[in-house]
Amino acid sequence: MIVPDSLGSPQDQEPARADAGCALRLEEIIAGVLFERAMATIDGLAEALRRGGSAIAVEAPSAGWVNLIVEAIRRHLDLANEQEPDPAALPDYEEDIDGFAAVDAFLLGYEPPRWHWIIQDAAPTIAANRQQVGRALSEGIGVIGASHSLACLPEDLRRAVDFQVTVPAPDWPAIQEAMVVLAGTAPAGDLPDSLCRTLEPDDFLLAARPNESADAWLARLRDLAEAKMPRLPGPVLADLHGMDGAVAWGLDLIKDLGDYADGVIPWTAVDRGGLLVGPPGTGKTTFAGALAKTAGVPLITGSHGMWQSLGHQGDMLRGMRSTFDQARSLAPCILFIDEIDAFPNRSKLEGRNRDYMVQVVNSLLELLDGAITRVGVVVIGACNSPDGLDPALVRPGRLDRVIDIGLPDEMALANILRHHLGPDQLPDACLREVARAGLGGTGADCEQWVRGARRRARRANRPLTPEDLLSQVPRLPAWSSDFVRRLSIHEAGHAVAAALESPGTLMGASIRPGGAMAGGVLTRNAGHGTASDVLARIRAMLAGRAAEELVLGSGTTGAGGNAESDLAQATVLAASLVASYGLDGGLTWMGEITAANVAAALRASPTLATQVERLLVDQHRWITDLLGRHRPALEAVAALLRERESASGAEIEAAVTAASIGDREVTA
Repeated sequence: MIVPDSLGSPQDQEPARADAGCALRLEEIIAGVLFERAMATIDGLAEALRRGGSAIAVEAPSAGWVNLIVEAIRRHLDLANEQEPDPAALPDYEEDIDGFAAVDAFLLGYEPPRWHWIIQDAAPTIAANRQQVGRALSEGIGVIGASHSLACLPEDLRRAVDFQVTVPAPDWPAIQEAMVVLAGTAPAGDLPDSLCRTLEPDDFLLAARPNESADAWLARLRDLAEAKMPRLPGPVLADLHGMDGAVAWGLDLIKDLGDYADGVIPWTAVDRGGLLVGPPGTGKTTFAGALAKTAGVPLITGSHGMWQSLGHQGDMLRGMRSTFDQARSLAPCILFIDEIDAFPNRSKLEGRNRDYMVQVVNSLLELLDGAITRVGVVVIGACNSPDGLDPALVRPGRLDRVIDIGLPDEMALANILRHHLGPDQLPDACLREVARAGLGGTGADCEQWVRGARRRARRANRPLTPEDLLSQVPRLPAWSSDFVRRLSIHEAGHAVAAALESPGTLMGASIRPGGAMAGGVLTRNAGHGTASDVLARIRAMLAGRAAEELVLGSGTTGAGGNAESDLAQATVLAASLVASYGLDGGLTWMGEITAANVAAALRASPTLATQVERLLVDQHRWITDLLGRHRPALEAVAALLRERESASGAEIEAAVTAASIGDREVTA
């Protein structure tokens, strides 16, 4: 550790004066301790700093530590330059004519090495720094780059680096050593490293006040650190129902974290990034909290909306960086990014805000790379559908593990209701009837139903009953039986098409308004973007209208209308296949097709309009024929929806399989 000579050794300090004769603050001394410790682990680094000419990259624990680490390096260099170079390390010189030794002559003209500094404590590196790295090194000038993330340093420096220094986050030995230097004595207690890692330079500024003892500093640091530790109310993984796949992944992750801590596996063997996918209200945020609580690690949360609310773009980027820095300092931890689909796909951006959002997404990707490569940080994103995500977010090495969280089935809904009721309310009641009525609902819906049922019983001044719960579950409006039949056939058409053409992608279907499915069909995207995949999606969109025509003899306006309608989405996909994707025999890219511009594109190009119409008619004929050959399955799923109002993907696929087997037996 490098401190000014005026400090002396710790044992020479006056213990009664916490800041006697000290020119440095506590956080500055800690930065010096941390750098000296990191330097001691790297062979040749101290000599390289004395000689100069090297390319050195320094990664600080967080953005707040960057400048303090830089100043610690400068102090090290200043002290090293005050010492005479080792004559044995100097070039061989013969004695000059005046009789002076060559070494003496060299020392008289000795100049300390020069350094070019690149300090990145917030924003990504600028072009000027990229250009200066090679120039400095070619002239014998050393380059020292310092940042909270090596990704922020110029690429040329990272390519040419001779020494890469990772300065650790503060731990108790470093803080204690600095307190001894500054206060002259160690505090009586200590601070767990898990709390030490949360402390930023500003915390030490707040804690270490003049004329106070080290014990007073420690007490204040403890309060500051504990205030940063997120509290984790709510369930653990064992309490979660209806998300068996996600829970299994979470338990495997926790086992891997334990194996890493025990030295059984390297950090590279741990899943460091995941993406939770599911309809709104299915418990993605709850899962993240339960995972962290079960693992016994902090949960750090962020979202596009939270960061954007901080102000202009600079504020948003600083907020994002602050969240990631907090995760790095709290490692091991879970970093949860909610509604990550709010970050747009850069390839689909246009207009005035394009440059703004591209920089935001680029910053997110940079932060993800820094966090995921940092030992101990597991990043989990959440979205309703991965279809609109920027592909770079889910490439290997980022959020590449997709964990589906679908709608809970009847048993899961009953268990979720039981969890929210607790052990004391309706302990002996069978909740299956309520769960059956609530199929299509989510965990969030269950919580709302229980809250409403309690309010209903409270208003009546009586104990809670199962009828109170049933009263909170939405029912079908007073629709006519003909309308309900048509609606069930329409949604059954979509569902059966998905079950037949893309098995495993169907998440559920409902004819009930409201809730996660809101009278529709939920699927997850499948395939690899081939022409066959796109055509299958078009057929699935046309299947509702085709089912109505097949069973009832005609369609209705329900398939068309606004930009979210079946016909609108099918038209956009068909036009994209022809004009944007190059999957209909041509290679000309005519621009990106969206719901906002498809009508204008078709009006502007009669040829395109003709191609799109022909394609839609062909796919409509195809799906009508497929549904006709599986009409018993179509009727069975429609009846299931009329009876239950909603059904899971697994239940629908089972009904399709059973109806198809029965039809083959009758035919045989």
